[in-house]
Amino acid sequence: MCYPRATFRLHLSGSGPNLHQEASVACRVGMTTNLVGRKRYWEGQHPLTLANWRVLETHHTKTAAQAAEIRLANAHGCIYGPGGDGPEHAVWYVYYFTH
Repeated sequence: MCYPRATFRLHLSGSGPNLHQEASVACRVGMTTNLVGRKRYWEGQHPLTLANWRVLETHHTKTAAQAAEIRLANAHGCIYGPGGDGPEHAVWYVYYFTH
């Protein structure tokens, strides 16, 4: 399966390099134990452009989900965050969407 790749520009400033996303279609990979709540959050952040929401993988530990989040984001050229809040042992969903 092929996913759209995010594109980035590197801006140098006095405080160090900053990575800024261009206006083209971007993708994000994330992880959560609450799919409904997390999707609602991202719909609020990208009300007109969120698309292609899907669960890529499910894991039973936060550690495994974080590893998958990083691996999948890098494999598909997506941005990702530092992982979700929640207990180590729970059902963790690694999700994907474009915006």
